[in-house]
Parts: sequence; C-alpha cells; structure tokens
Amino acid sequence: MLHKKSPTTIFGVFAILFTVTAPLVVLFLPMIQVATFRHDAQNILMTFPVLNYYLLSAASILLIGSLLLLAYKRTKPICFTVGSMLIVAGVLTYASGLSYIQIHEEFVHVTELREETTLYMKDMETIIYEYGIEENGQYIFIPKEGEKLVLENSPLVTDDKRRRLYRITGEHGIEYIVRAKEETANN
Repeated sequence: MLHKKSPTTIFGVFAILFTVTAPLVVLFLPMIQVATFRHDAQNILMTFPVLNYYLLSAASILLIGSLLLLAYKRTKPICFTVGSMLIVAGVLTYASGLSYIQIHEEFVHVTELREETTLYMKDMETIIYEYGIEENGQYIFIPKEGEKLVLENSPLVTDDKRRRLYRITGEHGIEYIVRAKEETANN
C-alpha cells in the first residue's frame, strides 16, 4: 500500500504540471494553428486576434480546475461536473482556432468565430496606416463600396511586409496613406 500512488497525488501532480505549462500552450498554440492549417505562401500577414488567447486561457483554467476537483474527490456528481468542464474546455479550444486575420496579395480576410469579412484588393479604394505615438497603430482598409475594415497593427508586420503591401497597392491602383493616428476626444 505504501508503494502505490494515490489518485489524489496523481491528479494533484498533473494539475501542477499543467499549471506550469499552460502559459506556454496558450502562447504557442494559436501560432501553431495558424502556421499549420492556414499557411499560404502568398500571405503578407497571417495572425490571430487576442480573443484566441482569452479562449485558450479559459480552457486551461477549466482543465486545471477539473484536475483539482478530481484530486479533491471523485464522486459521481464531481465526475459529471469534470466531464462537463472538459467538454466546455474542448469547445473553447476548438473555438480559439476559428478566429484569424489573413492579409493576402489578393484579399483581406478576417474571421472571428462565426463572423467572416473578406475584402478583395481589386475592390479596394484606400489603405490607411495610422501609426500611434503612445499607442498601437492600425490599418484601415476602405473598399469602393461597403464598410471599412480596421485592423490593429501587429509586431508581425515587418518593414518587408509593409513594402510588399505597398507594392500590391501600386499594382491594384489603391491609394496608400501613412499618417499619425487621429486623437479621439474623450471629453
């Protein structure tokens, strides 16, 4: 009896291990999903919204909580609760893979859970890059018809990618404007 590991110890150790590794999973899983499932050589930028991090963080908290519950007690109601928590964590992890932002040579595509927006470069009138002094910049894609699309600047947008986007705007006859970000009045 002394040489057997108790279920409380096993679940407790797994909870501690996952608590230590969860930040790495939350940080790198969106990058792996985008690089693996959405890769295209003609992409200028392939990134993901912050929503993915929130969804993965919630899934990790649910998984850690379920391991702690199993370490505490293993009754039928707790097992049902743990099963429900694992299902919700799985759904949240799946949902985190649904949101992405793709700037391609031919189009701009934004998917956030169930809402998709696609603007084609041939239908674009103006692309505005607003840089911020104390805040993050943003890209504003204005089509000839329809609503404009605003995307926050990403550290993944390097000077080479900006030049590539500028070259594509020239090929499609799109006006490309770089300006300081307009201050909003909070009065």
